[in-house]
Amino acid sequence: MWIDVNTGYLMRPNFHGRATNMFGEFDTLIEINREGFRDFNHPLQKAPHTLRIAFLGDSFTCGEQVEENEVFVRRVGESLHGTLHRPVECLNFGIGGYDTQQEVLCYESFVRKYHPDVVVLEMYPRNDIIGNIFYETEQNFGRPYYRFQEDRLVKVAADPVKLQRNYETEKRHLGVRWYHHLQGYNAFKHLRWEILKYWDRYWVTKHPPSLTDLHREAWYESLRYYEIPSDAFVQRAEKATQLLLERLEREIRLDGGLFFIAIFPSYSSLWPERWPDRRQGTQFRVVPTQPPRAGGHNLR
Repeated sequence: MWIDVNTGYLMRPNFHGRATNMFGEFDTLIEINREGFRDFNHPLQKAPHTLRIAFLGDSFTCGEQVEENEVFVRRVGESLHGTLHRPVECLNFGIGGYDTQQEVLCYESFVRKYHPDVVVLEMYPRNDIIGNIFYETEQNFGRPYYRFQEDRLVKVAADPVKLQRNYETEKRHLGVRWYHHLQGYNAFKHLRWEILKYWDRYWVTKHPPSLTDLHREAWYESLRYYEIPSDAFVQRAEKATQLLLERLEREIRLDGGLFFIAIFPSYSSLWPERWPDRRQGTQFRVVPTQPPRAGGHNLR
């Protein structure tokens, strides 16, 4: 990883090498672009008639555990290109360990300047929601964040000295259950079809679920997983997450883009003891946050 005062950390810019974990469960080629993401170097100005999609997310989006052509971001792009018969450019801004806090900061610092037509935010509700008020359980970490204070978000700048010191400490103790990430890219076809339906001006007449409805079940799972002691803590996490998503949606709309939220993987795919349930398929949802305009989409 690489310290970054805009988001907390990125991957090491221009890195080229192989990645594995402590269990030797994978061995993949990793190439990091000039800004610190597992992606190619893209020009700020997209080519004419190209559909540009930016993906924000955590380790499921980054996909270190699989080869580049197997990351779900790439598979979505290939599928849409073959169906829409037009150039489709998918930009991967996923960084392992990011929560919604850092994904909003990432959009503001990196994604926005590429002027994407579509932004897909991948969420892992099991830890993203409560991670958005990490500062209540982790002291003096040093990374920038939006603090939930009096029903609003207040931006707190990074402390580079604390950020570096704590990063060096934490990385020595980091241990991750990598195997459940492999299920993420298998859900790409669901995202592909949801984007296609939206692109063709298809709209379900039922009212889309609210952000609270969408994540409530996952929040309760987070409670049990992390043994959070207080309902008030969860309520603050819910409200902070809602405000962060509303902020991101508002900025994307002002920039002229479309915003999608992708929730995965399913709970049944996370742990080895539940692997037999995978035969039933991954539950994967995409929630478009605004209906299509009557005149179609105004692509740049």
